Amino acid sequence: MKQVLLFTCLVTLLMSGCSSFKQPSLSGLKSAHVTTFQSQADFENYMEGMHQLHRYRETERRKQLSEHYSEGIEFIEVTGSRIASSDLSITNNQVDNVDEGGIIKFTGDYLIILRKGVIYSVKITENSHDILHAKSKVEINQSSWNQDVWYDELLVLKDTLLVLGYNYGLDASQLLRFNLGSQGEITYRDGILIKSDDYFSGSNFGSRIVNNKYLTYLPVELTSEYPSPHKASVLPQFAKITDEGFGALKWQNIIGAKDIYKPLDMQLSPILHTVIVCDPLTVNFDCGGTAVVASGEYEYFVSNSAFYLSTSILHEDRLTDFQYEGVQTQAVSRLFKLPHSGEVMGSALVKGKPRNQFSFMQSEGALHLLTVSEAHSTPEIRALLYKLPDVVFEQRNASIVKPQREWSVATQYINNRFTNEWLVLDENLYGGHIENRHVEQLDSLSLTHLFRDEQFTLGLPHTVDRIEPIGGKLFVSGVNLQENYSVSIINLAGSPSIDSEGVFDKFLEKENISHAFNYKTVTDNYGIAGITALSKASLSEEMEDDLSIVYLGVTSNASVSLAGQAKAKVNPRTFIDCEVSCSDWYGNSRPFYIGNRVFALVGDVLIESHIIDEQVIELTRVDYVRDLQMH
Repeated sequence: MKQVLLFTCLVTLLMSGCSSFKQPSLSGLKSAHVTTFQSQADFENYMEGMHQLHRYRETERRKQLSEHYSEGIEFIEVTGSRIASSDLSITNNQVDNVDEGGIIKFTGDYLIILRKGVIYSVKITENSHDILHAKSKVEINQSSWNQDVWYDELLVLKDTLLVLGYNYGLDASQLLRFNLGSQGEITYRDGILIKSDDYFSGSNFGSRIVNNKYLTYLPVELTSEYPSPHKASVLPQFAKITDEGFGALKWQNIIGAKDIYKPLDMQLSPILHTVIVCDPLTVNFDCGGTAVVASGEYEYFVSNSAFYLSTSILHEDRLTDFQYEGVQTQAVSRLFKLPHSGEVMGSALVKGKPRNQFSFMQSEGALHLLTVSEAHSTPEIRALLYKLPDVVFEQRNASIVKPQREWSVATQYINNRFTNEWLVLDENLYGGHIENRHVEQLDSLSLTHLFRDEQFTLGLPHTVDRIEPIGGKLFVSGVNLQENYSVSIINLAGSPSIDSEGVFDKFLEKENISHAFNYKTVTDNYGIAGITALSKASLSEEMEDDLSIVYLGVTSNASVSLAGQAKAKVNPRTFIDCEVSCSDWYGNSRPFYIGNRVFALVGDVLIESHIIDEQVIELTRVDYVRDLQMH
């Protein structure tokens, strides 16, 4: 939703009613080296400097309007605001041993499912025997809490369940703990609220478990040229949720000024990029944090050892010179590294911007990074591959790091993925919109070796909507000229080549986020890939209640085949009285495997199958939502 503020201003009033502000000094708005604010007063001085800059820019903007218009003028200011709720592992993780927040998790004998504001437990093992039995559920929202909240991500650590949500009524993220009992019963334990902006991302995830610690990234807008009238600019504060509910919250700082790194570059609308780390196994749910002030255009990546943040840099002359016509230089990004160990943050400069979290990979003491220049900044769009060892992340403002390789690409809209040895890149001419299936030309895949001077291009008979490493191969999927779902398996051994292909005309992939895919190696020569799917018939009828997990058989040097399908109907009346988290922002279906067991979460239904003669055959299913509603 956008709030539109309309007002009229006469030129004479513009000239006489605006205060005169001299151009402010910018020297105090950035640091020459990595350092934190030394005190609360130090931080407040920075904030006052930002307010002076905004007042100066507003004065200059009005002055220029008065010089160009001789009559009364109207101008419309559009400010962003969140949509109110009334308007609206077994996980395919990017990094080994870094579990990302999702909608279904596995611990002990139980599967734990997060679905529309409710946590469910389903028992899958008893006395070493396989079973599938819905055991318990709990409404996340307690009776004394407000309803304007969305619960998005679930993580588990032993018998502790962790839920991340966003409370729009309080402008705060909610971090909640639940206990899982020996009989599958789920009980609320405790939680905290942290003042922040919404963490939601269409492709990244807000919470992770790293080294048995709970990590969440929370952005906080410090100040803006167009601030929301409903939001106060404050440091991240937290409040413990007590039995008295939200009416008796006692807010206190979760980080202080000395936990905040000063900006290394000028900003117009600085964001406090905050990393909160909690110990979920302690009695008091101890949490702390570190933050850095940087721009609001960013991507982040979490490895086993560090949190990486890439932010864009604004040319300083544009802050005070409205007639700026400087040379459009290539975009530069500031890369921050915050080690999980608590060591001092490091920083590096690179050309271009990363596309998403999959533009990063940490391996053998170095960060591999792909960036792409913007179309308006250079005569041609360039892809840049970096290998950034720890030593390049310095505590001072250093020069731009030289890329390992640089080459021309047709568009800044790319799909990218790293494997252990390769960077895989597709030039996505459709801007990343998977629903745009009116394909007019085929795609090609570029593969660049990370350690050898080798680069290959493979022509593909379909678009590239998904790139997934599966062992020593790649699963690459999209749609072909006939708008049929298509898969190419790329063998990465030696010179990369297409190993096998498959075309399917009855369905299309429903969700293209990373968690909606999973792969299991069955034998040395055969594996099963699971995707979320919608039948073409339901798409043509604009009815998306016919969901399924499609299993594809992947055999070396043979076609990709349909190995099975786990289907279920979505009951639109199941959540008719829903008041909290009433939309599946993170999707509602997942393929996954536990040992030799094959599972599909399809909306309200959990389906188990087994593999017989390279086919996935349904064994049993449980409608966990219906079964637990009947108890």
